[in-house]
Amino acid sequence: MSAKYNVLLIGGRGSIGSGLRTYLPRLNELYHITSVDLPGANNKASDADAQNNFIDFDINTSPNAFRDLLPGCDLVVYLARRGELQAMNEMSDLVYES
Repeated sequence: MSAKYNVLLIGGRGSIGSGLRTYLPRLNELYHITSVDLPGANNKASDADAQNNFIDFDINTSPNAFRDLLPGCDLVVYLARRGELQAMNEMSDLVYES
């Protein structure tokens, strides 16, 4: 048996993230997806088979907790967004520098 591919989705409850949580495991059942999103973020996945492994926190206010999630990940997909450009740039810097 092959090992699973550990995928971390940042912003996984949004439209694109929900699609990935649904369709990526359909393409290959070895994908194991964990989503990091803001507490209370609306889950836009409508299919019952969407993977629902969530970690709720704000990576901007908990950067060390975010960094602790990275070891063991085979793929990190950054889909999160912030409303204001400055906040978005700060979050992008945090993700890419981690």
